[in-house]
Amino acid sequence: MTFATLTATATILLAPAVPGIERLDTPEATGTELLSAMIMVESSGNDRAVGAKGETGSLQISKVLLRDLTRITGRTYPVRDTFNRATSCQIAVTYLTYYVNETRLKRPPTARDYALVWNRGPNGWKKVGYDPYWAKVQQHLP
Repeated sequence: MTFATLTATATILLAPAVPGIERLDTPEATGTELLSAMIMVESSGNDRAVGAKGETGSLQISKVLLRDLTRITGRTYPVRDTFNRATSCQIAVTYLTYYVNETRLKRPPTARDYALVWNRGPNGWKKVGYDPYWAKVQQHLP
């Protein structure tokens, strides 16, 4: 088995197929590959992870992000939902497709844009130059 085969297998296991995940596809990575890499960086794949600032789940979702998502969608997202990987991935897809899109960026989004918005917030994509979070995500991309 090659490294690429192992990576592809791990990718399938880390980010479940959730509705709309393909909207995160870029030339650099599929949405599944990107979310899987972010899961590895955020929690090493631990669905029960709790961060130093109270972020929860495999994608380390903050209460601020959940409140913002409630404002965007009109749906309330309880913190307990973040411990479910499929729900966490759906939260990420909804949040990222709202803030990272061609209309807002005035160009096609990249995997880096998605990762930086996830890590830095709605304007994270404006970061120029080297970013340590993106460097970590890249290490887990095929």
